[in-house]
Amino acid sequence: FVPQTSSIHLLYKIYNPSEPSGLKLFNEALNKLLLITYRSNYKEQKNVKNNSIYTSDCGWGCMIRSSQMIFTRMIYQIFEYIYTSEPPEKIIKAIIPFFMDNNLFMSEINIKSSEFTMIGMDSYILQLKKYLEKKIIENQYKQLEIKSFDPPFSIHKICTIGEIYGRTCGEWFSDFELPKIYEIINSTFNIIPNLSILHFNSDIDMDTVLENCFEKVEGKISDEDKKKYFTNENNENFCFKKMGAIFVSMRLGVSYISEEYFPSIKKLFDCKQFLGLIGGKFHSASYFFGFCGDDLLYLDPHFNQESCYNLSDKTFMTYMNKTIYKLSLKSLQSAFTVGFLFRDLNEFRDLYIFFKSYLLEKVPCFHVRFVPYKEERHLSDKEIANIFNDEDDF
Repeated sequence: FVPQTSSIHLLYKIYNPSEPSGLKLFNEALNKLLLITYRSNYKEQKNVKNNSIYTSDCGWGCMIRSSQMIFTRMIYQIFEYIYTSEPPEKIIKAIIPFFMDNNLFMSEINIKSSEFTMIGMDSYILQLKKYLEKKIIENQYKQLEIKSFDPPFSIHKICTIGEIYGRTCGEWFSDFELPKIYEIINSTFNIIPNLSILHFNSDIDMDTVLENCFEKVEGKISDEDKKKYFTNENNENFCFKKMGAIFVSMRLGVSYISEEYFPSIKKLFDCKQFLGLIGGKFHSASYFFGFCGDDLLYLDPHFNQESCYNLSDKTFMTYMNKTIYKLSLKSLQSAFTVGFLFRDLNEFRDLYIFFKSYLLEKVPCFHVRFVPYKEERHLSDKEIANIFNDEDDF
């Protein structure tokens, strides 16, 4: 894809590349997206099913790499919100260590002057130290200084947690499984403590979102104080507790998507909280971040690079964007996963309003349940008899 005269949607922003300022702003936005590709010669992985050893994910890891890209976008937006005084390049460099394939060395992390300041990874390192200290007390580990550790969202960690779902290295991971794997990693290692990662299958349950990211407030609240809380469809009030990342997996057909879904797919990019989507062609996954006309724009992980072992400018460049690709909506496989992120109460309100308007689309890609599930009611004997006596045959 080469930016020319058409307007381009990059997530929720629109750029006009025919204008010099438009192309410049488009490139600046593009540089905030990390490219994560196949890697070779990284630390060994073992397939627990057949004991095969892997030092590369070429041929099987594209969905994992695509999921890493949408999650780097999520973390970028979180860090941008928290570290408001940090320039974009520094935030991008701080995210890379979360997703590297080889061990990170403590000596590099302790260099305060490094551009790879490990903002946001403090809690992970603290959890790791507590874990090792416990093992030492239990005489399972010897007393030693921690010299290196696995990055929290490395392909090694993802494949290890994937064993819960019967997946391991050397095998294709589905977009349906990966958000759950990230949720387990994040909650287990407390990487981003103020974040709840939620995954739904075609039907977002807002009651679950409220339960995980808000705290219900009992009692009456004045009209003035209501601005500080969220009020649901049942007039219940909730206090914002933590950020929420919502991932929705869907299947819109057998192989390819019907054209009637195209407008509702494009509509997703109007949402300020939208993170993009992962999917693509059959067994060929990519990260889709925008569209131009009826073409989706994406970053392609199917490019093999040497795995990096240190935090350097050379490492940084391997994660920067090389080429943008386009895929016609007609060629998009029917199964894919989309992501949204809200970072505070106002963003949640905006997302809530977007979901309401999105359901007015002629054919929305997914549905949103705003009212909590009601308790199951059993049919009476009279109701059952009426059903079986009904003369209408269907």
